[in-house]
Amino acid sequence: MAKKSIFKSLTMGIFIAATLSACGGSTATANHENNTLESADLLEDSFEAYTRWPTRPVTVVVPFAAKDDDADFYARLYAPLLEKALGQPFIVVNVEGANGTLGAAKVSIAHPDGYTLLFYTTYNLFYNILSGQTELSHHDFSLACITILQDDTESAYFFAFPPESDPAILQLFSDAVGELRVSDSFLPREYAMDAIDSLWHIKEESRE
Repeated sequence: MAKKSIFKSLTMGIFIAATLSACGGSTATANHENNTLESADLLEDSFEAYTRWPTRPVTVVVPFAAKDDDADFYARLYAPLLEKALGQPFIVVNVEGANGTLGAAKVSIAHPDGYTLLFYTTYNLFYNILSGQTELSHHDFSLACITILQDDTESAYFFAFPPESDPAILQLFSDAVGELRVSDSFLPREYAMDAIDSLWHIKEESRE
């Protein structure tokens, strides 16, 4: 299959796989019940965070300069919409340097309290890895959602929180972005990691 065809079928493939998985029967009822009980306490803690976040402004780190950059443009497009949806300001802060590496690194070590957020693109993320500028990958963040998938560059713009961020906050944020309906290529939290993994494999294959 041609590389472009693989990219264009990415979204459909992810949703089909998720649907088939959900339809499959399971005979491990006891294990399922045990897993449910074990996660109950975590869900209770997450629910508390879910219902109260955010209570103060959220910093959106864009790892590029403010002028003439698509990531900055999209982040500033989303910021007032997110403030209206979630009730607190989303303040865009430009942390430029090393083709996005400095800003991304800042978010990767930030406190995972839900108040520091990265808006980034896989194009720059992958380039920085392949060029040896960084070892930081999408697996070093808590991915919230993909806002835009681009056919022409086979890349994606995405929101991500620091690692080990509260899943309830991630879900709340993903739902809020999805309800804004800014982009037809939006992918929610549950599909974001698989989508970016697939983009990474396409990038690796193109180098062979």
